Amino acid sequence: MKLCSSSIALVAILTSLYRSTAATTQTNVGGAIYFISNDPEANHVLTAEVGSDGSLDFQRAVYAGGKGALGNATPRPADALFSGKGAVAVSQEANLLAAVNPGSNSLALFHIDPARPSDLVPIGHPVWTGGDFPMSVTFNKKGNHVCVLNGGAVSGVECFRVNRVWGLQAIPDTRRPLHLNQTTPPSGPPGSASQIIFTDDDSQLVVAVKGAPPASTGYLAVWDVVHNGALSANFSTVPTPQGGALPFSLSAVPGTRAFVAADPNVGFDVFDLDDASKNAAVAVQGQAANCWGARSPKTGHFFLTDPGAAMVNEVAVDGNLKGSVVAQYSQGNTTTALVDVDIGAVGDNEFIFILATGDTTVQVRRVDGPGSTTNVGAFGYGAFYNTTGLGIVPRTAQGMAVWSAPASH
Repeated sequence: MKLCSSSIALVAILTSLYRSTAATTQTNVGGAIYFISNDPEANHVLTAEVGSDGSLDFQRAVYAGGKGALGNATPRPADALFSGKGAVAVSQEANLLAAVNPGSNSLALFHIDPARPSDLVPIGHPVWTGGDFPMSVTFNKKGNHVCVLNGGAVSGVECFRVNRVWGLQAIPDTRRPLHLNQTTPPSGPPGSASQIIFTDDDSQLVVAVKGAPPASTGYLAVWDVVHNGALSANFSTVPTPQGGALPFSLSAVPGTRAFVAADPNVGFDVFDLDDASKNAAVAVQGQAANCWGARSPKTGHFFLTDPGAAMVNEVAVDGNLKGSVVAQYSQGNTTTALVDVDIGAVGDNEFIFILATGDTTVQVRRVDGPGSTTNVGAFGYGAFYNTTGLGIVPRTAQGMAVWSAPASH
């Protein structure tokens, strides 16, 4: 839906205050999910509270202080930013959320109210990301540092210190170039940046870059995190294992400096930054485009979404980081366009939340145990937010992050 500039401001105010009727009656709220509308006219963080059964109650659209943007690709892909994960990021430790504004080259910070997690309160003002087309953001474990990935013509990373009064403050010696041969907006998905993430011990900052086969097969760019959060002057390059080519999303393996990367060229890749002999590409039978992934704390397994096959693939790595496929679950259809995924606990249950940009829904599955999940349902964010005047367009939204209420004792 097209809006004049004055209407945009009005919608930003009204939708940030909007409550669904169901919100007044829902009980047992155990968490919330967040993603961005990525509207090129006005970007919003979309929120939904999660019931104890995994059901979603869409609540608010909170203006992110900037604009969304769409990558250059025809036809429009399921993922408007070409990002593997991180258009929004949540710090569970610090009750914070960060969101990119790709069309404004800015990054916004919000406080999450644990009593009402859909109530996001801006902290300071959005800050410049030091480059073009910010597409992925990540917190360190303490939630006091945030780093952002720029994937446009001026590509690279920059990190910020969290000030709970003034917002994000740039950390000296963290603006580092990637030297991608890209435009703004970028072209892709092949040849574009994917995701930014810290290693599990916060000692290194990692960016996944997709290849453009057969000419190139992608890599990880790795910076050391040094004194006061500064980054090493240059990054080291970790090539994609043979058979892989498009490392799209990165999920950390706890207790290691290793990652599972969804890779639509093969299925998934395993990267170990400490032992390259363990790096491997693992085929997933019947896969078309495994691009996004998240780890289940309950099972220790990883769940990858494949929009091309309308599948959720459960995979695992053993103690030696040898990868295997555990189970495959049909989810929707290929027009559903499964993209970003995150996993979180709500009470005694754990749920998989999948953004489906084709039919503007969030698909939910319950994790019952290793090799076992149950489909909960599809919840329409497009249908809800269009009633607020926001105007949701398919294949535009991006990101998925979960905040879980602390377990009661």
